[in-house]
Amino acid sequence: MREMFYKILAWFREEKGQDMIEYALISALLSLVIVVAAAGVLEGSFTNWANWVAEQINGVAGGT
Repeated sequence: MREMFYKILAWFREEKGQDMIEYALISALLSLVIVVAAAGVLEGSFTNWANWVAEQINGVAGGT
């Protein structure tokens, strides 16, 4: 019984998957920072482009 307890305790103390989880969390955080920064920097450019696309679509749909 004691041997089984020590095996279970050792299983909880293993750190095999810990590195992968840490890398995944760091990657997710870094991706979020990049997306937020890009959205802030490109906001005006994207709005201008989206308006241009809308005008082109309306121009084609309107027949002009």
